[in-house]
Amino acid sequence: MTTPQVIAAVSLTALFVIVLIVLFFFARTQYRRKNKTYAKRKVSALLKRFSGIRSFRVMNDITLPLNDRLIPVDHILIGFFGIMIVDSRDERGNVYGNDGQKTWVQVTGKKDRPETEKRQNFPNPVMENQLRVDAVRKILTTNQVYKTEIESYVVFAEKKVQLAVGKIPTVLSYKDFKKLLGKERYSADGPVDVKEIASLLSQNAVR
Repeated sequence: MTTPQVIAAVSLTALFVIVLIVLFFFARTQYRRKNKTYAKRKVSALLKRFSGIRSFRVMNDITLPLNDRLIPVDHILIGFFGIMIVDSRDERGNVYGNDGQKTWVQVTGKKDRPETEKRQNFPNPVMENQLRVDAVRKILTTNQVYKTEIESYVVFAEKKVQLAVGKIPTVLSYKDFKKLLGKERYSADGPVDVKEIASLLSQNAVR
């Protein structure tokens, strides 16, 4: 085999490997979208990177008790600033709703093909996040931990999503959520004992 032939063979092999890698990551992303884990993994990775250099704690996919209910929580970030509860959303297309409606609507499909339009209702995530705040607050007060700030955000992780939900400051795109974490208050020193809070939530989580 001549040198040009060797170079050509190596180039084709490299191209084939690259195509396989691209197809693998594409298939994995589609699988995660189908199984509603894409947003959770994306937000979890962001919180992990953010917390790692600050000695903060991140808790993912935990269930907390609230009276006679079990409340699932996607992510909890515990830092010196307080506690941040994050609900990660997989919806794509157009999302409609406001903070007072019990249900929101997701509309998908192509604009130039009305027959492809699909509508799907889902519970107001802002209201659901309030239950998560209540569950965390109850655990803290039961253990005599007071004056810890708790905030919550709904993060739509898909790039192809248009939010028509009014000006709700706690509902963000993934891009805006990254900007939020960049604010100085989330990196500044504060009075919160990160290890104590993480331990309390872990001990009270339902397994």
